[in-house]
Amino acid sequence: SSFNHMPKLRPSACTPTSSSAIAIWVGFPSGCASGPQLGSPHSVPALLPSVASTLQRFQKNEFSCSGQMDATRTQICSFSSGSCPAMCTCSNGIVDCRGKGLTAIPANLPETMTEIRLELNGIKSIPPGAFSSYKKLRRIDLSNNQILEIAPDAFQGLRSLNSLVLYGNKITELPKGVFGGLYALQLLLLNANKINCIRADAFADLQNLSLLSLYDNKIQTLAKGTFATLRAIQTLHLAQNPFICDCNLKWLADFLRANPIETSGARCASPRRLANKRIGQIKSKKFRCSPKEQYFIPGTEDYQLNSECHSDVVCPPKCRCEANVVECSNL
Repeated sequence: SSFNHMPKLRPSACTPTSSSAIAIWVGFPSGCASGPQLGSPHSVPALLPSVASTLQRFQKNEFSCSGQMDATRTQICSFSSGSCPAMCTCSNGIVDCRGKGLTAIPANLPETMTEIRLELNGIKSIPPGAFSSYKKLRRIDLSNNQILEIAPDAFQGLRSLNSLVLYGNKITELPKGVFGGLYALQLLLLNANKINCIRADAFADLQNLSLLSLYDNKIQTLAKGTFATLRAIQTLHLAQNPFICDCNLKWLADFLRANPIETSGARCASPRRLANKRIGQIKSKKFRCSPKEQYFIPGTEDYQLNSECHSDVVCPPKCRCEANVVECSNL
């Protein structure tokens, strides 16, 4: 490539001593400190071959611009830790990789990013420490992917994270401690998944959470105290789950009456006498475990309940309880 189209190009007082310095020097010689002009043996044309050779080792997306400057001034570019993926756009701390056909979370992203948008891709899992290097992250959007598994430490160390969007995936279980240490989290969207297991301590560290959506999952019951640590909760979405309204869910009805924050209209799926009734409007005495009632919900055979999720579940007297089936029909 030629510089003949730049008639005003003049020798610079700066001598590039590193790849970083070369990058700055080539683009912005006017930013260098004043000093004696280079002699003819070191004129700009003489230096261009070595500069071009150095720059060829770098990809376009390895250069990043930072800072907002006056429109009449030129942005100063430099190398930064991590880089913007070629298929994404990066601006003002936001890495936007929406709808790019990704099947995995990109690595070596800019460490200073505050938001990453990965929705509408084909990502299937969130590996260990996937975001642990990005301490300034405030928002992660992984909605509408194909996520089946989340590593327990996927979000470890993200103390500034305030929004985590995971709706529209295929998540069946939340690993123990997956939200541990997310003290600043205010928004957690887990709706439209296939979650059937919510451990009693799943949200233990989320004291600042104001909105939690578990809408449209496969949750049949919740352990007593699941929401006890959510001191700042203002909105809770639990509808479109096949809740079994037996004695084990009495606590939830009491909780919702005392805290009218469930705004999606969560209803019972069984037993038959309570089917389709709003949980928060049912009297406590109606939540009982009786050997005369069937608590098995047809169509949920594939959703086995983890014993850690339901350690306090009571099996009705003279009944057989296995996985998600309460069998009392032979009595």
